[in-house]
Amino acid sequence: MNPPLENPTIIQMNPVSNETPVSNETPVSNETPVSNETPVSKETIKKRKNVENNGIELLVAILLSHESVQTTEQLFTVLDQLTESVEHATLIYDRANMLKCVEDLKLKQKMLQKIITNFRTEFVKCSHTTIDKVYLTGKYTVYPEIIQLNKDLDKKAAKGDVYVKLVDGTFVAFSVKQSKAATKSNYSVHKLIGNKEDDVRLTKIKKDFLVASGFAKHDKAKRDDVNALFYCGVENPYWTEMRLVIEKHKDTIIKGLAENLACVKIPYHMYEFDGEHLSHLNDFMFDLKDVTFEECPEYYRDSKGNMRKCAKMFYKLTIKNSDLVVVKTLRTEVRWKGNVHGAAPQFQMHEL
Repeated sequence: MNPPLENPTIIQMNPVSNETPVSNETPVSNETPVSNETPVSKETIKKRKNVENNGIELLVAILLSHESVQTTEQLFTVLDQLTESVEHATLIYDRANMLKCVEDLKLKQKMLQKIITNFRTEFVKCSHTTIDKVYLTGKYTVYPEIIQLNKDLDKKAAKGDVYVKLVDGTFVAFSVKQSKAATKSNYSVHKLIGNKEDDVRLTKIKKDFLVASGFAKHDKAKRDDVNALFYCGVENPYWTEMRLVIEKHKDTIIKGLAENLACVKIPYHMYEFDGEHLSHLNDFMFDLKDVTFEECPEYYRDSKGNMRKCAKMFYKLTIKNSDLVVVKTLRTEVRWKGNVHGAAPQFQMHEL
């Protein structure tokens, strides 16, 4: 049987500058998209749960669609109902993804009550239109209405994990982090800079350096040795050139990182929940001239003053308001995602 219908959930919001677009598509049915795919093995869930199947996203979707859920016990009652049924009047989800999220929530059971309480407390910041549908999208979006909503938007900024369709046809999105320490962004350095000439030159410098150092091809067994070539305090031609390229394109980098972080070009309300606080991402204003991006020597050392043994460069992104008061500070790491041979470094940001 399907879970019983809840009383309408109310969500209230402060106005944003742009009118939220209303999709002209026929609403997705309760059965769409429900996958018949067999759940993956526990080994796969354990390996990928932090990347694609964050159970906290399902938790937030349930709290938005089930107003009565206030405790971990009530949450797991709903989870049991969802695993037994493929439909729900308000909550739209992919069944295979949902089942993996349930497994993730079981592993995090001890921390869930605090997260539930925090969300309920923070959610009063929002409120006034009744919820029609709640979409659990996660890392990949398969719902026609959400695809239509975001079709002309930068994917780096349209980062909702849970989307809420209100009865008036407008949308609200929630970016869900597992904790305050979670990464705020993960953008390719080469793509964000967007200069083909620099891209080709950096790639060649890296390849030539690896070949000259005796690592012409990727060898998993030698990964640590390769990473050591790029450790903090170890100068190499690639980091040297990257430092110059970042300085040359600093304005482009500031614009890309700051605007996507604040969802400046997203025409609907975007919130972020980090397990403790609910923040309205596109609600704070700043001028790009008041944003700085500088390499930060102090981040290269650990708490004991020793140079960190990691293949990274460290920068600090600082955003000030119109009164020149710092409103956000983010440690920005230039780091590899994947093996050094086949990947370009990425900007990974962590709010301080």
